[in-house]
Amino acid sequence: MQTKKAILAALSCVLAGTLLAGYLQPEPVVQTKRTPMQNEIMRYTDQMRPMQALLKTLETQWSDAHAHATPSNTQLQLRQNVLPALEVLMSQMQSVSIQETAIREVHEELLKPLSDFVESVRIAVESPPETFVQRHRDLSPVLSSFLSAQKVYRKELLRLFQLHQIVPIGSETKSASARSQASEGEEKK
Repeated sequence: MQTKKAILAALSCVLAGTLLAGYLQPEPVVQTKRTPMQNEIMRYTDQMRPMQALLKTLETQWSDAHAHATPSNTQLQLRQNVLPALEVLMSQMQSVSIQETAIREVHEELLKPLSDFVESVRIAVESPPETFVQRHRDLSPVLSSFLSAQKVYRKELLRLFQLHQIVPIGSETKSASARSQASEGEEKK
């Protein structure tokens, strides 16, 4: 029973941590007059913004599902709350309209792992009660793959931001501070 609880707790912490850390991209700020690519990045960011609220809801539902003491209660909560939210997220991710190939490639790299995770949760919640714990354990590598894809997604999106001179919100103060320190260092020379 301790193993079951440990796995459920680990999965809950990993998903919650990822969602809290910012599953989607940071909101960008364009420093100069917008180019067509900058406009497309901003349009993409605007389309992704509503999914952040869905992710917060999903995080809460995932944590709540794993707060239950029994596998059957966890399975029920995953079936009733988490799977529907994941399916909505998947549907919204698939419906995002993207014109630029570079952005589409970054976005699509996240869709397959998300789809695999949704399908694995579906298999777990639809499994007979006697096999649920094993099916739930099977979520771990799929969840890890999804989390890895999120890291790559974020890194690649930030690379596009940098390439097209878009500063994520929160970074402009760091950038200004870094520029200020650099100019102070040059003045002392």
